[in-house]
Amino acid sequence: MSRQDHIPSGLIAYLVLLFAVPSALTVPALGGAGSPARIVGLLLIGWWGYDHIQQSRRAPNAVQAAYFAFLAAVLLSYIAATTRAIPVEEISTATLGIVLVISFGGSLLIASNGLSSVEAITRMLRLIVLAGAAVAAFACFQVFTHREWADMLHIPGLSANTPIYQLGNRDGLPRPNGTATHPIELGMVLTMVLPIAINLAITDRSRSALRRLSPVILILAAIFLSISRSAMVGAVVGLLVIAVRWTPEVRHRAALAAPVFGFGVFVMVPGLLGTIVGLFTGAGNDDSVRSRTDSYALAWSFIHRAPWFGRGLGTFLPEYRILDNQWLGLLIEIGVVGTLCFGVLILTALNAAESARRASLGAGSDQLAQGVKASVAVGATCLLFFDGFSFPVGSGLLFLMIGVAGSFGRLTAAARRPERHPRLPQIAPLPLPLRAMGPAVLRRWYVTVPGIALSLFVAMSTLSRPPLYWTQTDTYLLAPISHRFPNSMTSTSEALIATAGLVVADVQGRSPVPPTASPNAHLTGLGVRSGFLLRVPDMGGQWEHSFTRPVISIEAIGSDPTAVANQAADLIDRIRTDLAARQQADHVPVRDRMTATLAPTATQVFDMSGQPSRGAAVTLLLGLWATLIAAATADFLLPRLRARLRARRRARHPRATPALH
Repeated sequence: MSRQDHIPSGLIAYLVLLFAVPSALTVPALGGAGSPARIVGLLLIGWWGYDHIQQSRRAPNAVQAAYFAFLAAVLLSYIAATTRAIPVEEISTATLGIVLVISFGGSLLIASNGLSSVEAITRMLRLIVLAGAAVAAFACFQVFTHREWADMLHIPGLSANTPIYQLGNRDGLPRPNGTATHPIELGMVLTMVLPIAINLAITDRSRSALRRLSPVILILAAIFLSISRSAMVGAVVGLLVIAVRWTPEVRHRAALAAPVFGFGVFVMVPGLLGTIVGLFTGAGNDDSVRSRTDSYALAWSFIHRAPWFGRGLGTFLPEYRILDNQWLGLLIEIGVVGTLCFGVLILTALNAAESARRASLGAGSDQLAQGVKASVAVGATCLLFFDGFSFPVGSGLLFLMIGVAGSFGRLTAAARRPERHPRLPQIAPLPLPLRAMGPAVLRRWYVTVPGIALSLFVAMSTLSRPPLYWTQTDTYLLAPISHRFPNSMTSTSEALIATAGLVVADVQGRSPVPPTASPNAHLTGLGVRSGFLLRVPDMGGQWEHSFTRPVISIEAIGSDPTAVANQAADLIDRIRTDLAARQQADHVPVRDRMTATLAPTATQVFDMSGQPSRGAAVTLLLGLWATLIAAATADFLLPRLRARLRARRRARHPRATPALH
C-alpha cells in the first residue's frame, strides 16, 4: 500500500471510539466534552494545525474554508452570549458548544486533507460501513434479547455523564439504542451509512458477495427496528439520491429485493410494519409532532431578540423547549448568519461530492462520491426531526462525512487546477499555510496595522456594555386556618391555584413571553433586558399543563438595581391589593380570606451582566484572525493582479522590432 493510500491512524481511532464507546461515557473531570471521540477530535485539529505549518503548497479546499466560516459564526454567537444577561449554566454550555465544533472540525479537517487518494477514501468508507454494520448487529441483538447491554460496559477512567437509557418502547415493540444515546440517533447514524453500504456492495467487486451484502441487510434491519420517523425519511432520501445514478439493471434488482426484505421483516417481527406505517398515518395525533409545531411561537420569540448572531450555541436549554429541529435551534442559537454558514457548509460538501462524481477520478469513484453525497444529504435532513447537535454519534458522523466529501473535492480541484502564473506559487489563498503567514503579514503591513487596531477597539467596546440586574421571588397564597387545615402552608386546593392565575391575569395581563417547558426558565435566559414577568409555575412540561402549587413567581430585570428592587416591591403590593379586592368584592368574611406571603421575605437583586471579559477575548481573537486572512488574501491577489496588468500593458504597447538592413 502506497503512502497516498494510507488512512491517518487518528481518524481510525476517532471512528472506532465514536461507534464503539457508548456516548454517555465520558471522562468525569471534562463533563460533556470528555467523551473519548471528542477528545481525539480535539487532538486531531491540533495535528492538522501542525501539518498545516509544515506544508507550503496545497490544493484549494472549499469545504475547509466553509468549516472555518461556520466556526467564526459560532464564535460570534459566543460573543453575543457572554455580553447579555445569561445564567451561569448557559455560559458553560456556550463554552462547551465551541469545544464541540472544534472537535468536529478535527475529524473534518483530517478527513478532508489526510485522505490523499481515491483508494484511501474507499478504505475509509469500508471502515465506516463496517462500524455501522457492527452497531446495527448490536442493535438487533438488543431487540431479540430484550436487554440494553450497553449499561453493563465499564471502561476504566470513564463514567456515565448522562443516564444510559434502557430499551425504548413503541406500540409494545422494543426500540434499540445500539451505542447511541437514543433510537432516533441510532436511526440517523444508520441511514447515513446505508447509501455508502449499498453503493459499495454494487461497485466493490474485489470482495465476496457475503462481505458486501451482509452490512446492507444488518443496517436495513436495524433501521426498521429503531421505529423512528426520521430514520424512515432519511432512508428514503438516501435511496433516492443514489438511485438516480444507478443503471437500469441495478434499479430492477433493487425493486425485486425490496418486497422480499419487507416480507422478511414482517415474519421476523410481527406488527413492525404496521407500527411504522402508523408513524405517518397517525402523525396528526402524535404528541411529538404536535410538540414540534407548537414550538414555533416560542422559537420566534427567541429569534427576533437576537436574529443575526443568536444567543450562543448550546444555550437554548431543554427547560425552554425541546424543539426536535436542529435547524430551528441553530436559528435561535447562532442566528441567521450562523445558520447560513452551516447551510453553506452542507451545500459545499454536496457540491464537492457531485464534482468528484462528474470528474470520474477512478473506477467506481462516481458511485462512491454519490454515496457520500447521499450520506451528507441524509444527515442534513435528519436534523429537521431532532436536536442532532445534542447527540454526539450522529453529529460526529455528519462532520466526518463532510470531511470525506471535502477530500473528494480536494482531489477534483487538484486534478483540474490551472497553472495560470507559473512563476507564482500555486496555493490557495485561504487558509494560507502558517509558515508563509509571517512574511505576508509583514509585507502587507498597511492591512495588518489597521486590522489589529480595529480589533482592539471592538474588543474594548464589548467591555463597556451596560450592566443588567435581576431579581426573583415567590408569593405563596395561603388558605385561612381552619380545623381541617391548621397549617395553611399545607393547603394546595384548586381554589388557591385558580385564584393565583386570576391575580396574575389582573396584574400582568397577557404574558409577554410564550410558555416554556419548565418554570425554571427565567427572564435572564429568555433574552429580556427590561421588564417583569408573573406566572403560576406550570410543572407539566411542554406536553401538558400541571399547576400543583398556589404560587405566583415574580421576576424583574433592568439596568438599575434600585429600580429592579422597587419594581419587584411594587408588583408584590399590587398582588396583595388585587387579592384583597377580589375577596372583598365577593363579600368573603375576613376570617375566611386567603392571604399571601413571600419566599424569600427579602428581595435579593443579582448582577446578571454576563461575562464580557470572555466576549472581549473572543472578539480580539476573531479580529486578529480576520486581519491575518485579509493580509494573506492581499498577498495572494496583488502579485497576480500586477502580473495581469503588466500583461495587458505589454499587449497594448508591444516593443518595436528592429528593422533588418
